[in-house]
Amino acid sequence: MHEPTMPITDGRETWTTFALLLLVGAVAALSWHLRFVVDDALISARYAWNLVHGHGLVYNIGERVEGYTNFLWVLLSAVPIALGFDAITSMQLMGIACLCATLVTNYAAARWIFNSKILPFVAVVALGTNLTFLKFGTSGLETQFQTFLFMLTMYFLVRQGRERSISYRYPLALSGILTLALLTRMDSGLLAVVAGTTLFFRYWRYGISLVSARMLRLVGVFLVPVVVVVGSWLVWKYAYYGDIFPNTVHTKITDTFRGLFYATSFYATYWLIPFPLLFLMELFRKKGCIEGLMLPFFVMCCLWTAYIVIVGGGWMGYRFFTPILPLLMLLSLWVAFKTGLSRIKSLMLAAVIFAGALFHPLYGDAFFNQIGNFSINRLAKGPFMWRDAGMALGSALEYDPDVTVACTPAGMIAYYSRLTVIDMHGLCDPWVAKHGRPFLPDTPGHTKIADLAYLQKRKTHLVIGFPWIEKPGETPRTKFSRINFRVTNLNYWEIDPPHATAVKIPLKEGKKLVALYLEPHPRIDELIKKGIWEEFPLQSHYLDGTF
Repeated sequence: MHEPTMPITDGRETWTTFALLLLVGAVAALSWHLRFVVDDALISARYAWNLVHGHGLVYNIGERVEGYTNFLWVLLSAVPIALGFDAITSMQLMGIACLCATLVTNYAAARWIFNSKILPFVAVVALGTNLTFLKFGTSGLETQFQTFLFMLTMYFLVRQGRERSISYRYPLALSGILTLALLTRMDSGLLAVVAGTTLFFRYWRYGISLVSARMLRLVGVFLVPVVVVVGSWLVWKYAYYGDIFPNTVHTKITDTFRGLFYATSFYATYWLIPFPLLFLMELFRKKGCIEGLMLPFFVMCCLWTAYIVIVGGGWMGYRFFTPILPLLMLLSLWVAFKTGLSRIKSLMLAAVIFAGALFHPLYGDAFFNQIGNFSINRLAKGPFMWRDAGMALGSALEYDPDVTVACTPAGMIAYYSRLTVIDMHGLCDPWVAKHGRPFLPDTPGHTKIADLAYLQKRKTHLVIGFPWIEKPGETPRTKFSRINFRVTNLNYWEIDPPHATAVKIPLKEGKKLVALYLEPHPRIDELIKKGIWEEFPLQSHYLDGTF
């Protein structure tokens, strides 16, 4: 049966629009209040900065390696950088804009799904109170942009399904959106498969033969823009980087069992486990549901969850689930209010959604930390201190790319120092990604680490490792051991070069960055000679067991 389309607007729509803008503004303000930035976002900014300054899409000048997974986001980030704006603030504001666009699109899709004026607002509140959604509005990553493109795709699928349209505008619009999604992240290919399959299955159900000229034209309108644009991009990638896949695939895929725990803990701490199961029961109970609007939502959530499990999950909170959060909220509300349940049961299920939003901030991190990763609160603490370290290094060494530094947080320090940086975890270093020593096998992006021999081969001058910041009030350390030098945060170091020393680099507010001075460089020697940097010899043995 043809279901009713969206109600015709009337004079009251002005107040509805005002209420929506007020609600979206409140959610955006809350997201900004909770703002933080992920160090990895500055890896993208480093590529964007080099592009703007004529060095190409590279991490280090002259070294072509694809250490990013968000091509279109890097290009978008280059615009404010070219205009002279601060990279962190710009990327956070871009994220907030995408968050607002996602909320508005979520509302619009809910209007078509529920044909109601109340439930769309409930959908916006359900999404806007989700901590993961709020937090990753300002992380600086492409997460919210991808989320918006996911939601926009589903909006057009919902609208096409309501209108039962067979015009060319829907395949053309979806083709454009999916092209942007694929250029943003290659894993958006899952969305393209679901959207394309849904669209052409509907056309077939409308009576258009699979081998008819009209179906072929519709397929062409959908596929040609995607194939031409994305295909050209892949050809360029192969010619420029020597591979169509980013270097990060060698470091970010971990254990499936870890991914299963990651996914289970997400659904459990947000109390979302019942809703996909109830939808599945409804699907079997009413076979007509197969023709409904919500099946692509369910399929996309299932496929995306399976993908997360297979790659081993993530390490930055539940960031990987953000793109399907709007879909999950709409699916859950549909289960609550559109499956023929009594009003009491519907309200109880809706209450479960909001109770999960309250439960997760209290206990979500406890589940997440059991797999040895960083909660959002822990993620927020380090980057700005690392920014100060990058600024201090760049200023002292006059932003000389001839100086090579090795560190594990490869974003802030690299972006603000402008030095040549070896990413010790290998996201931006192909040798480390493929041949580095095993490090944290269960932590995506941290499975490998550079060894001493490689750093010496690369003529590394300063080894920072995981930044060791000496703070005011702490007892200053004046002795450092050659074995297990603490600054590297590793156990296998045995420093061979007799000239290797420890140095302390002054930062803001009396803080000092401790680094290993591995290979000599005239600029560093001059700083030590002038007394700006402090130098300490390395002992050849352990010191009182503290290291």
